[in-house]
Amino acid sequence: MQTNWHVITGGPGTGKTVLINLLRKHGYHTVPEAATEIIDEGLAQGKTIQDIRGDEHEWQANILQRALQKEAATPPNQLTFFDRGTHDGLAHLHYYNLTPRSEWNDIKYGNPYKTVFLLEPLGDVAKEYNRIENIEFTRKITGVMRDVYRQAGTEPIMIPALPPEERVKLILEHIGL
Repeated sequence: MQTNWHVITGGPGTGKTVLINLLRKHGYHTVPEAATEIIDEGLAQGKTIQDIRGDEHEWQANILQRALQKEAATPPNQLTFFDRGTHDGLAHLHYYNLTPRSEWNDIKYGNPYKTVFLLEPLGDVAKEYNRIENIEFTRKITGVMRDVYRQAGTEPIMIPALPPEERVKLILEHIGL
């Protein structure tokens, strides 16, 4: 199925959410990151980050389920920018040398996204309430993400470490806006 969906992805601290927020301010339809929503809901219930993230298989399965719900609620022909794509979870499982379970079968070799923009790391990963990773993780996961999206049939477009407005300009130019 061809969609008009575009993914902004990359490792932790690469500026994904900043770009999604800028695109939304420019009037584009955006979909926030599923993982952040799940973390915020868990924290509101009094859980810790460790409780919420728990087992990596379960954590990624929860994110996948939420992301698929968001995709199901988004019209395929609507120009939409997603903060992360479903394949990001596969990348995390590969990073940790975990075998994807059956819920990933439809994701592995298919790709509903028109474009995947992979953000290059900016430098140090800023500490935030919902982030436990560091710059080394970010550098490594970026390569794994590139490989996972390629295996699914999409060549990610690398977006260099530039000021946010310049990154948005590159993204919009690439899709002809």
